Amino acid sequence: MKLDKKRYFVINSDVYHQDILVCINLTPAEAIKVYCSKNKEATDEDKKMLKADTEHNLNSTLGTMFPMSKGYIVILKWHKNNFRRDLCTGIHEFTHVSHYILRNIRIPLSVDTEEAYTYLVEDLMRKFLFKLY
Repeated sequence: MKLDKKRYFVINSDVYHQDILVCINLTPAEAIKVYCSKNKEATDEDKKMLKADTEHNLNSTLGTMFPMSKGYIVILKWHKNNFRRDLCTGIHEFTHVSHYILRNIRIPLSVDTEEAYTYLVEDLMRKFLFKLY
């Protein structure tokens, strides 16, 4: 299946003040360069973590997410004419991001907090789709 064009953009969580760099069909090395160019405060740990973590077989996965010192990176393989599967992968990765954001401010997922999680996933997906299309 043919991949869509390469592109990247930043979305943010207004309430939680977190930036998410979304990389569509970029390699991990390309994502690292973009993150470092947009975030002058990228740490050596950020770079090491990305290089080490992405050396596993990224070719066999449709998406991945990396928590960074300043925000998050989401790398997605986006295909032409495969919107349903790709959308599901996006939801999956943004659910991971939501979990990290809320866990880091001590809001664990529970019956009492699940609405905060679902609203955050919805907000991130809306922003993602508006930037994508």
